[in-house]
Amino acid sequence: MKKRLRIITFFLAAMCGFGAFAQDYYRSDKIKFGDYIYKESIKSVTLSRSSDVLTLPVIELNTSEKLLLRFDELAEDYRSFRFTFIHCDAAWKPTEDLLQHEFLEGLYEDEIYEYKFSFNTTQDYIHYTKEFPTETMRPKLSGNYLLVVYEDGHQSDPFLTMRFMVLETKVSITDVNVIQDQRPATYLEKQRVRFAINTEGYRISFPERDLKVVLRQNERWDNIKYLQPLNIRGDVLGYYHYNDENAFDAINEYRYFDIKTLKTSTINVGRIRQDNQGIYYAGLLTDLPRPREQYKVSSDLNGKFFLKTDDYSGDYNTLAEYAWVYFFLKTDVPVSNGSVYLVGNFLQNRIDESSLMEYNYDRHGYETTLYLKQGYYEYMYALVDDYEPMKADLTYFEGNHWETSNDYYIYVYHKESGDKHDRLIAFQEVSFR
Repeated sequence: MKKRLRIITFFLAAMCGFGAFAQDYYRSDKIKFGDYIYKESIKSVTLSRSSDVLTLPVIELNTSEKLLLRFDELAEDYRSFRFTFIHCDAAWKPTEDLLQHEFLEGLYEDEIYEYKFSFNTTQDYIHYTKEFPTETMRPKLSGNYLLVVYEDGHQSDPFLTMRFMVLETKVSITDVNVIQDQRPATYLEKQRVRFAINTEGYRISFPERDLKVVLRQNERWDNIKYLQPLNIRGDVLGYYHYNDENAFDAINEYRYFDIKTLKTSTINVGRIRQDNQGIYYAGLLTDLPRPREQYKVSSDLNGKFFLKTDDYSGDYNTLAEYAWVYFFLKTDVPVSNGSVYLVGNFLQNRIDESSLMEYNYDRHGYETTLYLKQGYYEYMYALVDDYEPMKADLTYFEGNHWETSNDYYIYVYHKESGDKHDRLIAFQEVSFR
C-alpha cells in the first residue's frame, strides 16, 4: 500500500510540475544541449551501454537494451537526484514541435535511488548509478536524446547533461571502409570514410532533403561532418566523396597515463605523493609537442578512459581514491593566436574553462591540474583559434599521420516533410587500424 501511494504521489507531482519545467528547459540560456557537468562536485561521469564503459550510448528502440549512467558527487550526504529526457534533432537542438507525451512513455521524470558511499577513502564521495530506460519512463521515438540530471525539487538547476541515441534500424549502411586520403597535398595527413546506404524496402521521398547523415571521429563533437549523397542508383545512395566532405585529420595516437595505483609511479607518471591530510598528488611526465615527430605505433583507446584501482580488491567504484593530477606541456613561448585546451573523453571533449590550460612563464609551458579518480586516461593538447572558439585543432601540438588508429561513427537521420522529429534510422561504427 505504501509503495502504491508513493507511485501515485510521484506521478501527480510529475504531471503537475514538469510541463513548465520542460518548456523552460527548451530555452538555450537554461541548459547546454551536450555532454556537460554544471557542478564542481560532480566527477567521473560515464554513460554507456550496459556495464561496458567503452561503448557508445546507443540503444535500439522497443528492445530490452539498457544504458548505464555512473557518476560521483564529492559529498558526505546522499542527495535525492531525478532525471528526464529531452528529444533533440540531428543538430542537437530541442525538438520543440514534440510534446512530452509524444516522445516519453510513462512519467516525465524518474529517480536515481541506487547509490553507495565511498569506503575508507581520503576523499568522501557518493557513487550513483542508474540503468535506463526504466519501467516508469522510456523513449517512444527514435532519435537524439539529452539526459538531464537534477536534484529533486530543483528542475531548473541541472547537475549534468549527457547525450544518448535511440535507434530504429530502417536502412543499412554498406560497403563501409576508412582509407588513406589519395590527394597529393593531404595523403600523408588525412583519412577518408567511404560508405553507401541501402534503402531497399524503406521509402525516402527526397534523400537530398530528407536525410541527414552525420560523420564523427573519436567521440568528438567539434569536428562532425554532414554529408549529402554523391550519387543515387536505385535504392543505393553513394557517399564516396573525393574532397573534404568525408575526410578527417588523422591526428596522432593519444597520450595516456595510468593512476590505477597511487602507491608507486606507473606509466607516464613522474611522481606520486600524499600530504599530511592524506590528499594525493600525481605529477605526469613533461609532455613535448609532437608535430615534427615521425609516427610511432601505439595501442590506444582513441581518447577513452576507464576507472579502476589496483590498490584494493573489491568494488573500485567506491574504493578508488581521487588525486590531483598535474599536466605540463613544454613550449618555449605561448601561442599568439589562440588558447590551449586539454581534450579527452574524461573531459567530455569540452572546450571550456574546465579544460583550459594556463601558460607558466617561469617553467615555459602550459599547465593545469585536475582532480581525477583512479583509472586509465587518454588525452591530447588542442589549440583553439580565437576566431573559431568551438573547434579544436589537435594537429598543432600532436602532429598528423595518416597511419593513426581512429574510430568513426556514422549516423543516418530521416525526417519527411511534415514530420515533427528526426528519426535515427541507421548507425554504424568503423575503425581505421
